[in-house]
Amino acid sequence: MRLCKLYTAVAVSLLSSSLLHAEISPECSKYNELSEHHKTCKAYDQSKVKVLSGITDLTAEVNSAKEGELLITPARTKENPYELTGPLVLKKGMGLLSTGKGSQGFFHITPGLHFSIGAHTVYDLVEMAEGSTVTGLGIDARRFSAAAIKTMKNLPVQKTLVHAEGIKQFTLT
Repeated sequence: MRLCKLYTAVAVSLLSSSLLHAEISPECSKYNELSEHHKTCKAYDQSKVKVLSGITDLTAEVNSAKEGELLITPARTKENPYELTGPLVLKKGMGLLSTGKGSQGFFHITPGLHFSIGAHTVYDLVEMAEGSTVTGLGIDARRFSAAAIKTMKNLPVQKTLVHAEGIKQFTLT
């Protein structure tokens, strides 16, 4: 019995130690240490950080991400935003972060030509989840296409740009 307790205590100690000493991604060093970008980045273990490049569909990238991952996406200007095909639905503990370069470090988004909320009951561009974080998001509703505005107005659902219903502990900076 004592041996079993000893193994359990060692296993818990090792697990706690590994969680306290998680490896910070080298990507974090690209941000000013006082910035929200750096703060967001260093909250994720190196193994959970995924740097995106050559993105053609940000919605698909977010949908295919796993719980607890941090996606670092290239900045985009409001004149050249990511055109979404649907809401960016974050999973539990997931993060979305701009590279922090260009366009003052924002990644701008807008509903694309074929944007659809599907079976969702709220028209939104971003859906937050428990423990999720978004840093560097830019939305300029004046840049929405006429088709997107018409669709938004005609849908008999609640409308918002970022939505977090019934959850807590999420961060939007």
